Amino acid sequence: MDGPRLPKLTTIFIVLVSLLATVYHRQLTTQILSIIPSTAIKTDAASMLIPTDAAAKKASARKKFGGAWEVIRLELLANFEGQGMPVDARKWYMRVSNTGCVLLLLA
Repeated sequence: MDGPRLPKLTTIFIVLVSLLATVYHRQLTTQILSIIPSTAIKTDAASMLIPTDAAAKKASARKKFGGAWEVIRLELLANFEGQGMPVDARKWYMRVSNTGCVLLLLA
């Protein structure tokens, strides 16, 4: 009758080496992070509320795309109808593409 089998020596060795490597990596990472200076950005709350030129440009581009997207969406729907796409599929696309545009504009 066979008793419980002991793991092979190589398996035990691999597990121990893996554990040691994990501990060493954790210690090394901690030491490196203690040397590197903190890169925290300190700002006051008022400066975060003032929109920058980059934010204004981004909002403008998003608004411009929202207008163009509506034209593209309507052209696609007309093309779908011309190609004979089923009504259910067109309704689905209309619902999904409209939701995507709204989410894009809100982001």
